[in-house]
Amino acid sequence: MELLKRRVLFGGLIGISIIIIIFVVLLYRPKIIRSAAVDKEVTSLRKQVKENEAMARDLGKMRAQVADLEDAERSFMSKVAPRSDILTIVRQLIILGQPYHLVFTGIQPPGLDTLMQLDKTDRPLSPIPFIITVQGRYLDVAQYIESLREFPYFLRTPEIEITSKDEIRPNVETRILINIFASSLVSVSQP
Repeated sequence: MELLKRRVLFGGLIGISIIIIIFVVLLYRPKIIRSAAVDKEVTSLRKQVKENEAMARDLGKMRAQVADLEDAERSFMSKVAPRSDILTIVRQLIILGQPYHLVFTGIQPPGLDTLMQLDKTDRPLSPIPFIITVQGRYLDVAQYIESLREFPYFLRTPEIEITSKDEIRPNVETRILINIFASSLVSVSQP
């Protein structure tokens, strides 16, 4: 009988232990899952805090970069010709040739169709082509073209045609295609 009582008592203890384990699993499992989710969120937030701290440390560098980029943009735009001052700029090109004793025999502005194609909002910076014909000694023409490097606005001379004519010797006639980079975004006349 004693043995039977021990078996019943042992069986009852095992049954109660199983019931307690089931209740613990069923009752505390949602808390365990929530605790794991909270731990995961805490880890994610700590990672974001570290990233934000890194960005905050780099904020001074980024501000300096923005200031440098703004200065570079101002410097670049100061060399872009205002579209409204193109004729004044062509006059400056003629005045630039006076020390070289050049005779300007022709200035051919771009055609109306070219100007209409250039003035688009998707391309605010565009080259405006002028063909300038000058007469002078070869070295003077070369020095004039070389002096265009110091011109205050962006210029490009993609085409130069030199012709020697008997009636103007020792001078040569030179046709220079000059692209003046202009923008309607630049409104203030610069030097």
